[in-house]
Amino acid sequence: MMLLFKAGKFIKVKVFVYGDHYLSTASTRGCSVWNCLGTTRKKAKEMALLRLDQALNEVKKEMDRVIEREDYSVYHEKK
Repeated sequence: MMLLFKAGKFIKVKVFVYGDHYLSTASTRGCSVWNCLGTTRKKAKEMALLRLDQALNEVKKEMDRVIEREDYSVYHEKK
């Protein structure tokens, strides 16, 4: 587990071995992404951070929900 401080927010990143790939998750206080795959630990971490950034840029704060995408999932928490 890594704890990063980026753009004024704490981001928790976890990377797991998943067969011959790596699976990662990233979360802030109100948003989480998971099922981010990469061929190396670094690529999996970068993919999770990229997906988290994309999720935070979407304005979907009206309800609690899980959004299933093609290759990752996003959880938005109601504020």
